[in-house]
This record gives sequence, structure tokens and C-alpha cells, in this order.
Amino acid sequence: MKRVAGLIVLLVVGLTVVPAAADFYVIAGSGNAGTRINSVPYTITSPGLYRLGRNLTYSSTTGNAITVAASNVTLDLMGFCLTGPGKLSGSENAGIIINNGCSNVEIRNGSIQAFGYSGIYTSGSCPGTRAIGLRVSDMGSGGMILAGNNHLIMGCEVMRNGFGISVGWAALIKGNQVFSNTSHGIGADKATVTGNIAYLNGDGISVSDSLVADNSAYNNTNRGISCGNNCTIARNTSLDNAAEGIYAGSFCTITNNTTKGLTYGGGCTLQNNTVVP
Repeated sequence: MKRVAGLIVLLVVGLTVVPAAADFYVIAGSGNAGTRINSVPYTITSPGLYRLGRNLTYSSTTGNAITVAASNVTLDLMGFCLTGPGKLSGSENAGIIINNGCSNVEIRNGSIQAFGYSGIYTSGSCPGTRAIGLRVSDMGSGGMILAGNNHLIMGCEVMRNGFGISVGWAALIKGNQVFSNTSHGIGADKATVTGNIAYLNGDGISVSDSLVADNSAYNNTNRGISCGNNCTIARNTSLDNAAEGIYAGSFCTITNNTTKGLTYGGGCTLQNNTVVP
């Protein structure tokens, strides 16, 4: 009996082990972790966890709803929506601004909509910004405008903006849906752009010096995937766009794509692409 009881204990312990890593998590609505934000405008001045307490509306046509003025901050929207004064309210208001020099800031889990300028933007170099699990829509300029380097944008929906996502260099842009943006859906430099869906934008994906892999681009009003020099373009599907499915500059590696229309510059390497009529 002792041996059986011990085995049961071991099995229970084994079944209750929590995985060591996860992409992100949601705090229970009844929890008291972090600092609760109940009204805007609000400025974050210290490192730590912050969370929205309810849906919030910012009605001013100037200034920003939430300003992050510290490094090492996590802002959890908790599934709530941060709403601005309207897409046509001018370029003087934004949803969330990260001040120049602030690093390691994460914004996650909720919606940002209807600001005149942008949903999230950095006012200078703010390395290591992460945007995870967000819905960003109806911005007068860009959904996300992130200067600096080493950003992560993952699992977001970015729609009906002037342009969708625009980042600095060395970003990872993974598993997002960008659609119905007037200009490009995703714009980046020296980035890894993988597993995204881009449709009904100007250019679906527009990058340079980047890895573009396993994306789907279709029904964009210009090119599906537009790449400058020195890109690796692999395993993408780009169909039914108004211009080329894939446009590549010089010295690119273009392999295993399915595309309607393929244009490329000198010094490119091509292998196993399917170009459909």
C-alpha cells in the first residue's frame, strides 16, 4: 500500500507541473497583481506590471492616452479596449507612447482603436518592445510604429489603418494578421517576418535585408511581398495581388514559393518556385 500511495503522489506531482515557458499569459480579472489603470491619460513612471481595469476612452485630440516613461514595464490590457477620439482626429493623439530610451516594454492582450496618429509608437529608440495578442485598428497613420531594434510583434490583428506595422531593424514579426491598411501591411528592415497573413493592404509585406518565410499575401492593391536587396524569401504564398506576387531586389534567395508574378534583380538564387498564371 505504501508503494501504491507513493506512486499516486508521484503521478499527481507529474501532472501538475507547469510548463517552463509560454508566449504570454493573462492575469485573472479578479486578481490584484500589478497596478490597475482606471482612467486616462495615465503615465507609467516606474518598472512593473500595469493593467487596465475596464474599457477606457481618451477623448482629447492632443496628447496620448497612456505614456510609458520607464523601462522594464509590462502593460496588460486584460482584454479591454483603449479607444481614442477617432481616426480623423489629427496626428496629435495616440494610444500608447513609449518614451525615447525606455527598453524592455511589453504591451499585450486587448484592443486599441480610433486614434488620429497611432495605436502604439516609440518616440525614439526603445529596444526590445513587445506587442503580443493585440487588436489595433482605425488609426489615422500607423497601427504600430516602433523605432529602434529587437522588437517582437506576435499574434496581433492590425487593420484599417494608414499602414499596419512599421518597425526599425532586427525585429521578429510572427503570426500576425494585417489587412485593409491603406499603405503597407508590414514594413521592416533586417527583420524576420514569418507566419503572417497580409491581405487588402497596399503592399502586403514590404521589407529589406530580411528573412520572409511562410507568409500568405493575397488581394493586396499593389505587391503581395516586396523585398529589397539581400533577402531570403521562402515558402510564401502570394496570389491575386494587383501587381507582382513577389518582387525582389538583387542578391536575394528565393525558394519554394507559390506566387502569381515574380520579378527579381541581379545575382538572385531561385529554386523550386511555382509561378502561376
